[in-house]
Amino acid sequence: MKLRVLALLLQRTAEIRAERSWREIKDVLGRIAAVDCLVDGKLLVRTTKLGEEALSLLGALGVKRPQPILSVGPVPGRS
Repeated sequence: MKLRVLALLLQRTAEIRAERSWREIKDVLGRIAAVDCLVDGKLLVRTTKLGEEALSLLGALGVKRPQPILSVGPVPGRS
């Protein structure tokens, strides 16, 4: 029960800071994803391109913009 109350408090705080409904916040931030691809035999994990709306919302929420490249490393399961 305490976890639900905390989640609702976080949602309400985000709504107040962004001056938007939770549904709008969720829709905009839901478009941000980590995508993996193979480049020169390495696994590259990067974020999707952020639109102006997402950048503005992150700023209003006081959240730092995610790095474009999250990781580069060997492909799991390959030697």
